[in-house]
Amino acid sequence: MSTCRRKLRALLINDTSLRGHHGSALAVSQLIALAAQAGIVVEHGWEWDRAAAEVLETDCDRFDLVIVNGEGSVHHNSRSAVRIAALASDLAARGRPAYLVNTSVEANSCPVLAGLSTFRLRFVRDSQTQRLLAKAGLSSHLVHDLTLTWAGFPRARSTGNLLVTDASEQGKTARLLQLSRSWGGARMITFRTNPPWPVRGGRVSRRLSFEVKRLASSFLPASPWTSRYAGAIRSGDEIVRLMSDRARGIVCGRYHAVCFALRMFLPFISTEGNTGKIGALLSDVGLASRLVELETLESTDGPPEIQPLSAIETRRLADFLEAVTASAHKMFRTIAEDARRVSETGMDGGLIRSGGLSH
Repeated sequence: MSTCRRKLRALLINDTSLRGHHGSALAVSQLIALAAQAGIVVEHGWEWDRAAAEVLETDCDRFDLVIVNGEGSVHHNSRSAVRIAALASDLAARGRPAYLVNTSVEANSCPVLAGLSTFRLRFVRDSQTQRLLAKAGLSSHLVHDLTLTWAGFPRARSTGNLLVTDASEQGKTARLLQLSRSWGGARMITFRTNPPWPVRGGRVSRRLSFEVKRLASSFLPASPWTSRYAGAIRSGDEIVRLMSDRARGIVCGRYHAVCFALRMFLPFISTEGNTGKIGALLSDVGLASRLVELETLESTDGPPEIQPLSAIETRRLADFLEAVTASAHKMFRTIAEDARRVSETGMDGGLIRSGGLSH
């Protein structure tokens, strides 16, 4: 006789979909969907302060576990890195199981790493992060970025304009914008978009500020600032169609632009962002040669020649994407299994410590 197991309730902290970014929105959407398939109902849409206050209340028993989305937040002792580490320690001290997912880690202090050690399990987006944590004595599981698990991406036609994306740093965006202007027929796009209207404890001011800046930027000359607002593509479906149907190739300045291109098999090259996460991802895929220096692009006359994916690259990428999806499903099953153990035996019982999800 089969038995129906109770669904687990999880609170998502660091819901980056609230910031207004196509990649972050898809990553969080996939997190919620994949968790649901493993029997975990994720409550999301909370700003950091409200979410942390909710789960740290001593009488809060609504949640069986906490999932913290690391995404691009745990590097160089940033405010987010410090907050995530401190939250993990607080949750562990209160006996609340917490899991760090979808994260890259780079250049953090010993106190931040000590905080990360108090997560029940850590799931990282690249093997470079896994090696860094291992040197600090922290085990982790390798599960690449969750945007790579979305099956809705179409295969790119690889015809049309050359696309150039913005970057996470305004100075690099300005340089990429200047390049796109000098390359006849190239189109500059941004991965930033309008933040959603808040659902739970969100800030209406973030969306209102975006709309005001969007209106103001429509009257100003082209710049990184106007590109971010006046040039924002509101729909995730629209940016996917643009890349898949009307682009012969793309020069990526953002991590998630690379993820989208990989999932569509769209010819691309990429510059590095504010951390080494793009290079780390491409190294894991086996496409490290598609990472170029921005200075190299600036020193070359005319637009770059972006070669179509070779047969070897295509096969390598297809195998990689299949493995990513399998490991993501296993990640949430592992989290669910561990959270159920905690509910039965307490925080010291049955922790899975191996890196067995690596591929």
